[in-house]
Amino acid sequence: FQYINNQHKTVYYNNNGQMQYGQQHLNGYWYLFDGVTGARKTGFQYINNQHKTVYYNNNGQMQYGQQHLNGCWYLFDNVTGAMKTGLYYIDYQHKVVYYAGNGQMQYGLRSINGTELYFNHTTGALEMNTNIANFFNSIATAAQQASRRYNLYPSLMMAQAALESGYGDSTLTKNAHNLFGVKYSGQGSYVTMPTIEYYNGHKYSVAAKFQAYSSYYDSLERYAQLIANSFYNSNRMHSANVATAAKNLYHGKYGSYATDPQYADKIINMINLYGLLAYDNSEF
Repeated sequence: FQYINNQHKTVYYNNNGQMQYGQQHLNGYWYLFDGVTGARKTGFQYINNQHKTVYYNNNGQMQYGQQHLNGCWYLFDNVTGAMKTGLYYIDYQHKVVYYAGNGQMQYGLRSINGTELYFNHTTGALEMNTNIANFFNSIATAAQQASRRYNLYPSLMMAQAALESGYGDSTLTKNAHNLFGVKYSGQGSYVTMPTIEYYNGHKYSVAAKFQAYSSYYDSLERYAQLIANSFYNSNRMHSANVATAAKNLYHGKYGSYATDPQYADKIINMINLYGLLAYDNSEF
């Protein structure tokens, strides 16, 4: 690195003494040098051939993760350095936040995909009913771990768990840690509970055996196995987005996941309402 005083620029000469241009990986860091003058770039820069906006600090080094810049919080991909936009779950802070199109974290009431969401004025965290927030926090890590193992969408898993269990408040969930209304498989423990089924468009109350689990973790793991084995069109490989994955629950190996004709719409609405897509994009 050399500073050219009369041109007010810092440049870089390689081992052959040649001035360098464009992106350069030096001593473990990415730098950007002007394509004409060779001047080292700082601040926000758009890398045209990679279709991403990145940030170089005052030393010219590309930045990653959360960064507080000019009074605003931003998020940059931990691998590529690309500036993030949209809803994201910040795992180590246990919060969902929203980055606008300019990359800045947002606060207060915001309309996102037609849904009104409120973000804490100080932390930027998505706020919701305490019981609902506690429920999602209690299953988030296990849901993301299981989703990674089986290539599923965490948001789909969490929305289904909330819908099926009444945010963990159902009798089945309290008595048997059964988050998804999974029927008894013939092995292990079970409980008998009344449930609603739909046949030929009509709703009926029936008694059924449901699987009993020792923990939420076991329930989430079993659900992931079920989706992977019997509803493989709902995994990431066979569904371009989580909305498609939800709709594909109607077309499992042995039939539909649920008999409720509005089931997929309810799941998608819940994902949008609580910003659960952020868990699909979680930064670890």
